[in-house]
Amino acid sequence: MTHHLTDSESGKVFNISLSGNKVITESGKPGKSKETEKEFANEKEAAIFFEKKEWEMLKKGFVFNNPQAVPGEPMLHYFMGSGYTGCLSIVNIGDCFAVYELTGDKNSYKFDCLRFIDTNGKLIKRIELPKVFPWAMLWHKEKNLLFIDLDHFIYSYNIENNTFTKLTETFVQPGSFISITENRIAYGADPNIYVLDLNSNKILFEQKVQSELYSGHSTQFQGGISKNGKKLAGCTHSGVINIHDIDSGNTEILNGNFQMVEAIEFIDNDSVLMLKEKYGSWGLRYFNIETKEEIIFPGLKIPGYDTLVHHFAINSDATKLVAVQHKKAYLFDLTTKQLLHSFNLSHTVKSAKPAFGKGCIGFRTDYGCFSVYKI
Repeated sequence: MTHHLTDSESGKVFNISLSGNKVITESGKPGKSKETEKEFANEKEAAIFFEKKEWEMLKKGFVFNNPQAVPGEPMLHYFMGSGYTGCLSIVNIGDCFAVYELTGDKNSYKFDCLRFIDTNGKLIKRIELPKVFPWAMLWHKEKNLLFIDLDHFIYSYNIENNTFTKLTETFVQPGSFISITENRIAYGADPNIYVLDLNSNKILFEQKVQSELYSGHSTQFQGGISKNGKKLAGCTHSGVINIHDIDSGNTEILNGNFQMVEAIEFIDNDSVLMLKEKYGSWGLRYFNIETKEEIIFPGLKIPGYDTLVHHFAINSDATKLVAVQHKKAYLFDLTTKQLLHSFNLSHTVKSAKPAFGKGCIGFRTDYGCFSVYKI
């Protein structure tokens, strides 16, 4: 295995190869490079050194790019810098990804940024955010709008005009969510929930709720809109999902033995509700919307006994699911409900947050790396 890294500013290259228990490095400018070889007691030690050395060069500004990667292999490693590991936001925007960057203090106040980076590692642009901590980001392709949950304030960002619009003004408890479909967006900041028509810019649904403080400290406040834009599923108390018909105002109740809900998604042509559970199983749960009964999909289970899912993502046509458990990603076919393959995530301490792109998945790792893997 050989990785080729380049520094576009200096013109230098760094090649690192792993062969058994040996690591060979070549560095310098083309035609003026220096080669070194290091042998280790076993292959495991050599592999650890390989990743450590590559990370060292990434931090110096080198970029790993491999357009010939096969499924499960990295196409890109790009150093983003350390940040708050609870906030690993990433979203695909066509040919590039917007990736969270913690930038520190500026003129006595704290701010964060987004870097727009293509799959070749080219920095398209970098923008300052009006607040810190982008907990979640979603891109609306037709409107070319980026919706961002910025520390429990909801914003839209016009990518073309480079302007922000604040959609919520305040919150009572630190709870918030965003969920989009073709013509509508559902969003909320505790205690208020809204559904906005993106064509008319009119509020179609509005509700004020009283959210549970799960275990006395975590706000249960989560929602998701169906793909056809007709239903809104909201969770403000553990074990209870309210399914609202947005146009008629009618509400159905789904009860289950799930604990705190971190995310809600409609799948299978809006017939199944997928919940990401915090506490309890710490994994993904599935419920039939019509019967209100839980569904078990054995093929969507991560192999082994651990049901924990740190992060997940669904592709744009809802046919693929990627689930991240520790330092490994599992790619599932949502149509057949089967595991396709899994792959290890480099430059990751405990977890990474994924986002589907065109034929790839981007990850923002807790070690400070933006990586893209071929699928």
